[in-house]
Amino acid sequence: MPKELDEGFQVVVQKAKVVCLAFKRALSYCFPITLSFLLDWNAYVVTGSCPLSVQEALSALKDGQVIGIHSTGELEKKLSAASKTSRLAILYFTATWCGPCRFISPIYTSLAEKYPKVVFLKIDIDEARDVAASWNISSVPTFFFVKNGKEIDSVVGADKSTLERKIAQHAGPL
Repeated sequence: MPKELDEGFQVVVQKAKVVCLAFKRALSYCFPITLSFLLDWNAYVVTGSCPLSVQEALSALKDGQVIGIHSTGELEKKLSAASKTSRLAILYFTATWCGPCRFISPIYTSLAEKYPKVVFLKIDIDEARDVAASWNISSVPTFFFVKNGKEIDSVVGADKSTLERKIAQHAGPL
């Protein structure tokens, strides 16, 4: 690329970065930006997709219900919606052959009803092997607590009192 075009390209990219920063400030997150350059190299167009609105994020969640997760994409979508709405998300890794999982599952469902503003997700490790592998699941049941996209706590095993205490601790008031 000729030097004058390279310099022009750098200026345009710098302008695009400033625009993206403005998006980030206004929307708190900016999805990947695509630059379209016009013929004179001095003009530019910035296009991109912006995140779901809070209302759209809320509609992706089911208050008071356990949401089954079957793929990594589905999990990412729900965690993104939970983060967008500043809600605690709990990932419950289970298996149909697991006795302690069968014990804790109805308790988990009743906790979802008790804490409707918490996002309760359920992942069967045999159905969603990729999800289980990405979370390094070595035993079930395992629960991960995620807030604003970050893992903040976990519980391994079917201990009802510990699970409920951790939910109350991280979810805040009902």
